Amino acid sequence: MELQEQQARAIVHEINTVLPQKINLMNKEGIIIASTDPERVQSFHGGAARIIQDNLDELRIHRYDEYPGARPGTNFMLQVEGEPIGVLGITGVYETILPLANVIRKMTELLVHEQE
Repeated sequence: MELQEQQARAIVHEINTVLPQKINLMNKEGIIIASTDPERVQSFHGGAARIIQDNLDELRIHRYDEYPGARPGTNFMLQVEGEPIGVLGITGVYETILPLANVIRKMTELLVHEQE
């Protein structure tokens, strides 16, 4: 299973209509496939790549120079049936964005599962 670009763009677009946070959705290779910042689409996100490579549930990035192409924020593994499908990246204070990230994460996983 994979997170498709068209699906990712639709998810980011809808979320952006109600939340002010910057959001990225990355594929399993760490490439940003949808973003609230269109200039970042198709660029590499080193934090997302590490999440997939090391099978991490989440990764907080505090500085611009920690991972190539990554900015401060928190990134979360997206999984369907235990398999990684991509990564959700969201900016903001961790305690504030965590409930939002969990909703976005679950919604994205359910949409991909339903499409399969």
